[in-house]
Amino acid sequence: MALWFEGGTHLDSDLGKVEGTVVAEYRGDHCETGRCCTVPRPLSRRVLLSRSLIDELRCTGHAHWRGESLLVLRPDHVAGHAARAWIFQLFAVRWREAGDPGVPDPELVLGVWPD
Repeated sequence: MALWFEGGTHLDSDLGKVEGTVVAEYRGDHCETGRCCTVPRPLSRRVLLSRSLIDELRCTGHAHWRGESLLVLRPDHVAGHAARAWIFQLFAVRWREAGDPGVPDPELVLGVWPD
């Protein structure tokens, strides 16, 4: 999946505009369950995820694989609200410039809500 900066202002992909980057925080004082996983901003249809974040979420039980390319995220809270599960199909990415087929990025993947 190719990524590029469109007009220098936003990130675009072969599947459309990338709408955010998933960031997760672990907080020990947030709720009565103890350490919880919070995602400070709402998740959107097309997001970038780092492979190290995916590994961390899987190790703490806040994400798991469904099949080979579907990732189920289950943080405790998203944007201050109780969370539910989000399913993303993951695609390897490469950075493209004009006329260039792209350079693979070993750390990032594009997560897209499957239709």
